Amino acid sequence: MPVRKEDAHRALLLLEEYHGKLSRPEDQLLKNSVEQVIKIFKNSLFQALLDIQEFYEATLMNESKSTQQKTREAQQMSNKFQNQLAFYAGDKQQRGGDGGSSVTAATSQLTSANTNGGLISMDDLLASPALSSKPSAGFHHQRNGFGGAAGERDDHSSVNSPKNARPSQSSIPSQSGVTAGAAGFRRTSNHSSSSSYGATAADADPASPKQTSGSDFESQEIILERGTTGLGFSIAGGNDNPTTENDPSIYVSKIVEGGAAHLDGRMRLGDIVTQINDDQVVDVDHQIAVDALRRAGNIVQLRLKRRKPNVFTLTIVKGNRGLGISVGGGLHNQHIPDDNGIFITKIVEGGAAFLDGRLRVGDKILLVGDTELTDCQHDFAVSVLKSTGDVVTLVVERAAVLEIPEGAISSASPVSGHSFVLDHDMVSRGSPAYHRGNSFSYDSPGQRARSVPPTRYDLDPYKAPMAALEDEQELKEPRSVPLVKGPGGLGFNIVGGEEGEGIFISYIVPGGSCDLNGNLRRGDRIISVNGINVYHASHEEAAEALKGTGNNVTIVAQYRPDEYQKFEDKIQEIKEKIMSASTNSLRPALKRSLHVRALFDYDPSKDSGLPSRGLAFCFGDILHVTNASDDEWWQAKRVSATGVEEGLGIIPSKLRVEKKERARLKSVKFEANDTNKSASTSTLDRLTGRVKKEKDTTSTSSGKHSATINGKKFGFFKGNKEQSGDETSESEKPEDLILSYEPVSLERLKFVRPVIIMGPLKDRINDDLIAEYPDRFASCVPHTTRPRRDHEINGRDYHFVDSREQMEHDIQNHLFIEAGQYTDNLYGTSVAAVLAVVKDGKHCILDVSGAAVRRLHSNNLYPIVVYVKPKSVDSILEMNRRMTEEMAQKSLDRCAKLEKEFGHYFTAVVSGDTPEEIYSRVKEVVYSESGEKSWIPSKERL
Repeated sequence: MPVRKEDAHRALLLLEEYHGKLSRPEDQLLKNSVEQVIKIFKNSLFQALLDIQEFYEATLMNESKSTQQKTREAQQMSNKFQNQLAFYAGDKQQRGGDGGSSVTAATSQLTSANTNGGLISMDDLLASPALSSKPSAGFHHQRNGFGGAAGERDDHSSVNSPKNARPSQSSIPSQSGVTAGAAGFRRTSNHSSSSSYGATAADADPASPKQTSGSDFESQEIILERGTTGLGFSIAGGNDNPTTENDPSIYVSKIVEGGAAHLDGRMRLGDIVTQINDDQVVDVDHQIAVDALRRAGNIVQLRLKRRKPNVFTLTIVKGNRGLGISVGGGLHNQHIPDDNGIFITKIVEGGAAFLDGRLRVGDKILLVGDTELTDCQHDFAVSVLKSTGDVVTLVVERAAVLEIPEGAISSASPVSGHSFVLDHDMVSRGSPAYHRGNSFSYDSPGQRARSVPPTRYDLDPYKAPMAALEDEQELKEPRSVPLVKGPGGLGFNIVGGEEGEGIFISYIVPGGSCDLNGNLRRGDRIISVNGINVYHASHEEAAEALKGTGNNVTIVAQYRPDEYQKFEDKIQEIKEKIMSASTNSLRPALKRSLHVRALFDYDPSKDSGLPSRGLAFCFGDILHVTNASDDEWWQAKRVSATGVEEGLGIIPSKLRVEKKERARLKSVKFEANDTNKSASTSTLDRLTGRVKKEKDTTSTSSGKHSATINGKKFGFFKGNKEQSGDETSESEKPEDLILSYEPVSLERLKFVRPVIIMGPLKDRINDDLIAEYPDRFASCVPHTTRPRRDHEINGRDYHFVDSREQMEHDIQNHLFIEAGQYTDNLYGTSVAAVLAVVKDGKHCILDVSGAAVRRLHSNNLYPIVVYVKPKSVDSILEMNRRMTEEMAQKSLDRCAKLEKEFGHYFTAVVSGDTPEEIYSRVKEVVYSESGEKSWIPSKERL
């Protein structure tokens, strides 16, 4: 079955010839339409022919494959092509006025002509008189398996006028009955009133429950192969167990990461299952749907419905706070697979968007004012958002997410397990797994995060606990929660019971029964315990009721965060007095105040000894300690980049942090000695950085010394010992250093700060920064005692020092931040070389060890130190496929050692799933740390 490139060219030539004959003024609209079809075909037609050739040769003509396997692959190929052709049948929303035209006639003609196995002939295309000048709205979304949503923006439409950007509801034509092939999507009827760009955020808010009709849905069919791990999803609902009142639909309630449904990528949480193979599962009991899935066999064909996303317009007043959001996505940088849209990836606390409260992470920005962010580059979207005035008008698309009540969920996979619901605030649209892409913050300096990752709460929908994701409005209704007592009891603490204020859950023990159950949270008010009413009980009565239960306990609770907050505020002052009284009463308590940089992450919900409301923070956050008089606990506020103080709570003191960490390390050492007493170094030694460097010279990951890469970057040597750039010698590293806080002060800097990247990918990031921003980043010229070669120029390639004695003298006088020996020659980076780049107004990119940071500080040069923290061995292998697993493990061990020894020098810690994501976050940190004023280490003692 030969396929020739000329066949594709001939098909396009027919279109181009027809296009060239359209010369009359009244043919202009049709001419534009055919031109658009030509563009689409050029991108996909030849690739489709190649796909068919590969299918014919690799599947049909492959004698090693069974008939069953060929049948399955043929079904998958059919499904693939029908999805790809879905845009021909998609109805097109008119963008208002002169902005476009309806394609109802064209799509109807194409659909009726689709009688030859789902393929559409070229004659049918050429005969279509009303084909739109722009691709249908369904084209963009069909790549995700579903048709375009009501109110969805046109990927190729003009935004030259507000009229084109946001038409009124009346400008959108009524279109219905448009269908695609068996595996394509189906539009069921007219657009709903919330489909226009003029809808308000309140109208389109998916959090508001409402009755829906067929016009609110779109449908498709998918084929899954069960395999050895099952289908990989769970269902909820049915006549006997409806998810919501008067809704017996069967819903997808969970998608298992790595399962068949997740790998296929088209099923979403909240999808409605209407058919399983030949079995209709509409208006049936839950068990009937489960049985249909169990007997479906290895190849399962599912028909799914999904609520259309909501599109709405909102206006935000920025004021002097900045918009306060970060975005990801764009052309060649997709945040969601197969979607070039611009998505909100972060809403910064205290920013205009946060205070407005209507935007959510995962929202897709369609328009900013009159500018459309459709199929645009990421940098273009950032530029548009940065250039907005004080009042910003956004058109946003939000994926509809079903909220399934507790108790309505049952596993449909052969591997049973508990399912849970994802709140619409947390679910990222378009992919079962949260797919992160390149994102860059365009917040004002006040909203830029000082330390990007790691974050305290992972947004991965397959790992997040239900208690952190449920809708608060639902939780505020009384709910029954069954618990089973564990070895440590129920696993939560209570407060209250005085003066009738109620009994509240104040702390949930990590790993306890309550935490594993996931259906109770801090701030819940307990109404009854096994039928015993404790609504107005005293603390003692409630405690007795909880202690007197058997192993199985049923608690009726109601989420009351406001009441709980009032209760906490009321007793906070008393607790602080008790805390102050715990210090030496004979010594007058001085209310000491200072600013510190946090060198660890702190989640107060995991600290059982907290005497009062805690203050959460991340590595790199600046804290204003307003009262450091206590030995165990300090009172503090977080400080934004603009100096605005926010939040007030208790944090552990430096002494407490170090005491707890030393106790943990002793436990680790004890366990290590028990299991391997013959080991030359203990776990404690490794964690505290006391592993002696081997005498033999070690090699870099490439197997070669990195002494002279492009004449700029090299590892430094001291004697016969290699210094990798991320390590230091035994004499230089701190003993038992425990990271807690670093005292800092806000200073106005008169120079551009050097930049040091540590950890994996540092060479690549350094090169990319210099290549992408040559006017902002540069490397310095190193010094060497090596004789100059013929092609080298002094001051460009190296600073060639006249004698070894001179360079040794300069090193002893601290004129170098780092130096070493390689093949009997000295190499080094001098303070003067760094200053030369800094005085040129550029960030000096340095590839040096952690010890060099200290020498930079002593010369009043305070670098931006960004540590790239690898997530695992697998993540290192994914980013560098040339590495072996053993090399990746050694790299991870070096990173752990680096973090332990030099973590107190890190400005920020970043991580990510891809090199592009990490690079973007590094840029964000450097940008946020490049202001006129910076927090630099102070000499104040903690």
